[in-house]
Amino acid sequence: MSKGSCRNIIGGTAAAALLLTGCSAVTTGAGDEAVTIGIVQLDTSTIFANQEAEAQKAAYEALGWETVVTNSAGSPATAISAMQNFVQRGVDAIVVQTYTSEQITSGLAAAKKAGIPVFNTAGGEAGVDMAGAIDINLAEPINSLVVDEVKSGERFELLTLVFESGTPCRIRNDDLLTRLKDYPNVTITRQDVIVPGAQQQAQQATSGWLQANPETSGTKHIIWPCFADPAVGAVSAEKQLDRGPYSMYTWDLTGPAIEAIRDGSMNGVAWLDADKSGQAIADMIEEYFEDPEGWEPRTEEGPHEVVTPDNLDAFLEKHPEVTAK
Repeated sequence: MSKGSCRNIIGGTAAAALLLTGCSAVTTGAGDEAVTIGIVQLDTSTIFANQEAEAQKAAYEALGWETVVTNSAGSPATAISAMQNFVQRGVDAIVVQTYTSEQITSGLAAAKKAGIPVFNTAGGEAGVDMAGAIDINLAEPINSLVVDEVKSGERFELLTLVFESGTPCRIRNDDLLTRLKDYPNVTITRQDVIVPGAQQQAQQATSGWLQANPETSGTKHIIWPCFADPAVGAVSAEKQLDRGPYSMYTWDLTGPAIEAIRDGSMNGVAWLDADKSGQAIADMIEEYFEDPEGWEPRTEEGPHEVVTPDNLDAFLEKHPEVTAK
């Protein structure tokens, strides 16, 4: 087991330093040394990834655990390298944001050989060689709103902004396509974005799409970004070209998304509770440490709520902390 946040405290000042820092050298079932958790973050430029990683770190800190974070910059290869580095460092558990087991096979193999459990957030269900996961893909509640709109039978031009390497985006997009296959009145144009830089790329892609699809009688427009960052870019493109606002549906309730709902630029946004998701994965890891031999891999759905113009004020009254993020 690796030592935690108090491992470098030595000599006569150790006791005082422990009291001042709140560190703990006691773990819950992981041994007599403090626990170190390695976090492979999707990317530091994406809003929800930052919120969820910070929530994880706060939850681990409350347990007296140390955290080490590596930014994978949206690259599965970098994520694998980070996992292998964590294995060499001897962390007690690894948490990977977004990537599925198929994307990080080599990293999982290294962790398995070293006896280090790997957990996942935002990558769907716990995959092969994963100990557990918090699933925050939540395709259904937003995509059902899109279907409700196109059921009218009118002609629709729909722009999807997809981050293919991100598991939540891929799952959400696949679900949308499945739901829309019986609606020939919808023409779908897909534009891919990557991270970092999704917001800027989305603005450019949306601008091009809007210019290629002018307003015509009998045709409506829908914009479907697979998470908040490209959604913000899409709203900027609308305003820059003085178009819309058109129907827009997305995930991650950020500050800019709240303003977009207020001014009519977004119709439905899935709020993913980053704080509770971060706490949930910490609770899962703590439970694992209590009985690793008897542990069965499992997946829990992350707390969420769909926010629309109709319920925005009530939602913010119930969750005032969201406006500060």
